[in-house]
Amino acid sequence: LGLRRLDREVVLVKICNDLLPTATTLQKWKWQAHDSCYLCGQSETRDHMLQCPAMSRQRWRIKTISELRKRMEKIDTKF
Repeated sequence: LGLRRLDREVVLVKICNDLLPTATTLQKWKWQAHDSCYLCGQSETRDHMLQCPAMSRQRWRIKTISELRKRMEKIDTKF
């Protein structure tokens, strides 16, 4: 849902700079009382979002990596 609402480049920049509003970040900012992933219950960090075993995160991960690969090919980055 977030990828459809935001420009993918914005999401990519947030991922690379650890600026995603993960549960750990929200707890650090005192916006919520816990740091657990609402899908699997583990501590939700940026790395966890990229490795979470929940099916919806797996679909998101595949879509994001595919779009990133297409973008890198489009701008002709070196291997």
